[in-house]
Amino acid sequence: MLPPLATTAAANDARRDIELRTLTGLLLPQLERIAPSIMQGVLGAKYAGNRGDYERLVAIAVDDLRPR
Repeated sequence: MLPPLATTAAANDARRDIELRTLTGLLLPQLERIAPSIMQGVLGAKYAGNRGDYERLVAIAVDDLRPR
């Protein structure tokens, strides 16, 4: 059994993943307009040339906008 803190962290991670997928889905028409060369420049080694790249790009943007 996971300790309570680990369970809470796992729940928060799952919720964040769902929210990122939802946001990515809403932004998909705009994200598909981004040239592959730009995506590769932003994602670097994480670039895979598939739809998962859009979710990684949205995650970067969300992390960048998060107050510190």
